Amino acid sequence: MEKSAFISATYFTIYSMFLFYQQSFTKNFQGSSQVFLLTVNLFAFGGFAAQIIFFIYYGWNVSWLDAVLITVASIFIGSMIGVLLEKAIGGLLLVFIGFLAIPYCGYKMFKSIPISAVT
Repeated sequence: MEKSAFISATYFTIYSMFLFYQQSFTKNFQGSSQVFLLTVNLFAFGGFAAQIIFFIYYGWNVSWLDAVLITVASIFIGSMIGVLLEKAIGGLLLVFIGFLAIPYCGYKMFKSIPISAVT
């Protein structure tokens, strides 16, 4: 895997970790603000759609095997990092950080796809 593919995989892992916490938050929501719940739900749905688009785009333009490897690696690495962060700062804070981290990492993971590898 070349350097730009590694960078893209790193952003995908961080993106996926924050997206997981937003999706998890909506399932376990116990607050009273339905507007906030709707906001998180829409954000998580948009993030999931972008994740699927990234997988297809990466597989189509670079390599399906690399796309699968990046996805599997992000599940394992992201879950380990996520558990450590959740214990350190809490899951709710991860949800709020996700509002900034998901768009930023989403932009960077798409921007760093090694399109030049396509022949």
